[in-house]
Amino acid sequence: SHESSLCIKCRKQVSANGTFVDCSNCLGKIHLRCSRKNTVQQRQKYFCLNCTKTCNVLRYNPFFDTINASADDIERFYLNNQTSEEVLDVLHPINNILENCKSYDIDTFNNLLPPITEHKNTLNFKFLNIDGNASNFETLIATIKAIKHEFDVIGLAETNIDSATKSLFGIQHYHSVYQDKLVGKKKKVPTATLR
Repeated sequence: SHESSLCIKCRKQVSANGTFVDCSNCLGKIHLRCSRKNTVQQRQKYFCLNCTKTCNVLRYNPFFDTINASADDIERFYLNNQTSEEVLDVLHPINNILENCKSYDIDTFNNLLPPITEHKNTLNFKFLNIDGNASNFETLIATIKAIKHEFDVIGLAETNIDSATKSLFGIQHYHSVYQDKLVGKKKKVPTATLR
């Protein structure tokens, strides 16, 4: 007998000998024809869109492949006269942080705050690729107000404004430092907002 199940996109039968991909998280099956716009591929794994939205499965980690690279490749890529062991001594902790970071909704984050605030001698910051102050700044302000914690630094990337218009995008109790556009760059460079 041939096992079959439903495609998590079109809800039609997926034959065990048909062409399909499995979501690496929920193990749901998706017809290959349905997968093109309904899955995300990362590190030779496929994830359905539902899992990418609800299960914190995607990671931005530019060092993941480097950790497993050959010593020759590492030494070729990092040209500062460092050995592969020296490079890996630096990259392993960074890789571990990026692989183990978690995404929290605001309520969960607020519930985690008491232990965080006990560490008084630590610098804490929020970083966001805002992708345009004009379209996303109000959402940022609402999020900051909902979080029951004042960050020492708020870093923003791709604000798409420059220092001349920074006064339009102030955050109460913070001092903003905007950089002007770099030559050859289409988008604005990062902004530091300091308390």
